Amino acid sequence: MIIVKKGCNLWEEVYNENNDSPDAYDAVVCNTSKTVRGNGMLVMSTKQEKEFNDRFPGLSETWGHRFQNQLNTYGVMVNPTFIKRKNNPAELEGNVDLLFIAAFPTRKEYKNTPDMKTIETSAVTLKKLADTMGWDKILMSAPEGISWEEEVKPVFDKLFDTRFTVIINE
Repeated sequence: MIIVKKGCNLWEEVYNENNDSPDAYDAVVCNTSKTVRGNGMLVMSTKQEKEFNDRFPGLSETWGHRFQNQLNTYGVMVNPTFIKRKNNPAELEGNVDLLFIAAFPTRKEYKNTPDMKTIETSAVTLKKLADTMGWDKILMSAPEGISWEEEVKPVFDKLFDTRFTVIINE
């Protein structure tokens, strides 16, 4: 069973000091399409694109390159990155943590509505990846433009466990 949080911002949750620690998540998931723009950037979720690109410059180009060169055809991709912890900012040693950023396709073309086949394929792949990588806490937003309660939640409940926290903004 997944954990659902309503109405909070993805990055506020990553740095939420009410968690076990501000760096409590092993992976943060970005909803994407499988569309690469003419400039080589992978199209991300409208609500998440600016946040991810501001925090991780070059991320959408890296993911776009993988799709264009068929280095990734299944969808879910991971980039390791380092984030600064909020606690003890003056302390140099141990002040950064490894955080994995994962692309989670929800639609084939960015102009189309999300489709459950793509979402389910991405969810199966993400679950396998979390198991392989040994991730204990994964944070993601519910896909936009598709019914959470009727379509997405039943699939996520079937595939994901309590390691997965999903933010919904209905």
